[in-house]
Amino acid sequence: MKNSGLQEFIRHLKPGDAIIAAGFDPEKLRALAPPPGKDNKDCHKPPSSEERMKIVDEMIIKPLSLNSSQSETVMGAFREFFKGMDKLRQDLQQNTPAPPVKSKIEPLEKARDEKIKQVMTKELFLKYQELEKSSRPSKPGGEGNK
Repeated sequence: MKNSGLQEFIRHLKPGDAIIAAGFDPEKLRALAPPPGKDNKDCHKPPSSEERMKIVDEMIIKPLSLNSSQSETVMGAFREFFKGMDKLRQDLQQNTPAPPVKSKIEPLEKARDEKIKQVMTKELFLKYQELEKSSRPSKPGGEGNK
């Protein structure tokens, strides 16, 4: 069937989305369709704890050449941060993957960074901050990492 991609896409739309989608050209809608066999929720699912810890290791710990004690502290601080973020997401109880509000994230970031700051020199902590900022997932709409 010619419109099977479009039908698959429309099947995943929520009621409000259908109104917005009605103004689009069918070819553009087909291009926006989720990959076959993927649930719309799965397409935007945040990485697992294990995946996030691997990212921390690859994008922060290895580039900074941290010793084992520093690595353990950084990994522990991020583990606690990610648990706090997961709790904030659960508290939202939404079907969409919208991130928690910044005012609730900032205390988690501050606690994480205070623990990390204790095991690094000032110069190393400044490098950490640059790496941490660049390792954040990009924001929806192409806003980048701010």
